[in-house]
Amino acid sequence: MVTSETVVTPEVDWSAKHGRARRRLKARIRFLHDEGAARGVAAQRMIRILLKQKRAMTAVRLRAYEHERHAQQARVDRYRRVFETYYRAWRRDEIYTAGDGRRGNHDPVSEEKTL
Repeated sequence: MVTSETVVTPEVDWSAKHGRARRRLKARIRFLHDEGAARGVAAQRMIRILLKQKRAMTAVRLRAYEHERHAQQARVDRYRRVFETYYRAWRRDEIYTAGDGRRGNHDPVSEEKTL
């Protein structure tokens, strides 16, 4: 008499080819396929979200960069205005002159003493 322990089960589940086992197998395959598809859709959605976030981050970075550039340009403009103001004044002999066209820092009091 053959006991249940001695029965060698085949590697392939042949019973899945017929009846309830086959239906269960097909249902399992269908479930896995649907789950995989759902996972695929979720992955695509996630990728889309990440790309949007990346674009948003890029936009934020770009805005920050633009802001920094504008700030830098404002500093440059301010310094240029100051420089040009002083340069024009210097060219017109309004700075470091006695107003008579001579270069140098002329002190009017000492000028009177030498005259």
